[in-house]
Amino acid sequence: MLFGFDENKKLVKASTTQKERTIYCPDCGERLICKVGMIKIPHFSHLKNSQCCSFSEGESAEHLAYKEGFQKWGRIFEEDWEMEAILPEIPQRPDLLSQKLVIEVQCSPLKISRLVERIAGYHKYQYEDWWLLGPKLTPEKKLTQLQKAFCSFSSDKGLHLWLVNQQGVFLYYFLREINGALFADRHQWMPYSVSLKEIYQTSFQNQQPLIHLRKTDASNWKKRLNQQLIKKDPYILRLQKYFYQAKTHLLYLPEWFYWPSWYFIFYQADILLFRYLVQEISEYSIVMEVFKKYLLDEKILWGFPRIKQQEILDKLWQESIFLLKKSEKSI
Repeated sequence: MLFGFDENKKLVKASTTQKERTIYCPDCGERLICKVGMIKIPHFSHLKNSQCCSFSEGESAEHLAYKEGFQKWGRIFEEDWEMEAILPEIPQRPDLLSQKLVIEVQCSPLKISRLVERIAGYHKYQYEDWWLLGPKLTPEKKLTQLQKAFCSFSSDKGLHLWLVNQQGVFLYYFLREINGALFADRHQWMPYSVSLKEIYQTSFQNQQPLIHLRKTDASNWKKRLNQQLIKKDPYILRLQKYFYQAKTHLLYLPEWFYWPSWYFIFYQADILLFRYLVQEISEYSIVMEVFKKYLLDEKILWGFPRIKQQEILDKLWQESIFLLKKSEKSI
């Protein structure tokens, strides 16, 4: 951390404090060590076995530099950006704060349970939390469980993820997975080009790209499902068991079931079951009840703590109805 309390509970910065001076953590009250070296910028650190829940994780030189850089960037346009601001309601200190907007730069992996705890703390007291992932956490071929936990969703940006590196801030938006590959639209803001709040509030209304419904996409998905069945993939076998009990088969469903989905990232092949319920039951409330029970019975957990599951289920319902009607017209 870059700030601590002196003996008079006055907030002081590590870069302006003598190394021998006694400094305390504003959150837990433990004594801190002032570190000044050739690699990291001056900062305070807890002792090795500290139990502080706000700053128990060690901070890298990269993370410390991003915090200072973002404060400089923010204050070019708005004066009220605070670094490591003390929040009276919760025992956690954001990297940056302006009014009720929190910025957190995540440069290294952390436990998802810890992330969920921090997100819940911010949301409980109506803070907007804006998470930016450093280069080590940038998505590659697929989203990891941790990257999914950082994702947000909105009608104007779809599923999206914020990233940062020395070239600026990046937004991966309208994230979708088709035929096992990850796709996204991307936008970049150079350092100090516009205000941080303007970046955060960026909208891409009515720019959602089309997902083309091609026969090759459906056949490719069925091929992958067949390979998974041959390999006895537990996840696919579980789904096949459901269809078997319904007197059908995973590979012999109506063609529109295998068309690409904007929401494949959320539910993967379980989308086939959802579409099956839409076609067979057709009543919204019952479809939702049956699908949620299936998820609960199979212990399928929701992996997107920053996104409301019901919002995605509603989107999946609308998409399924659209595709069902489209398939009926093509007959």
